[in-house]
Amino acid sequence: MQSEIIDELIRLMSSVRRIVSILMSQDNSTKTSSNLVQDIKSEILKPVSEVKDTNNPFNQPKAKKHRWTDSEVKQIMYCADPKTAMSKRQFSYLLRTLPNSLTATAVKNKVYDLGLAVKKGVVCSRTE
Repeated sequence: MQSEIIDELIRLMSSVRRIVSILMSQDNSTKTSSNLVQDIKSEILKPVSEVKDTNNPFNQPKAKKHRWTDSEVKQIMYCADPKTAMSKRQFSYLLRTLPNSLTATAVKNKVYDLGLAVKKGVVCSRTE
């Protein structure tokens, strides 16, 4: 068993020796030019073209303006009505009933534009 391992190692070492000798001969053949100026002249320089982004960073995308429909305004007014049930006067209920594209801030701003307020999560008039 040990002799088989030794024989295999000898074969591997001989193959490694051959590979090293081939690499050394190739390495010596590539070092034929020792003049730095000739090496630089032999290189071909290619111009590098860069694709530049032509977008203007100062142009701000215009914000989409939402047109409030009559049904959306009526829904807000319904939520603000004191006769409406308390569960339907909640601001969270109003957000669920309006389109998903509207943010809470946009809805709150529209509530204030209509002369109403959101107090403790309930839509009501400003005087209440």
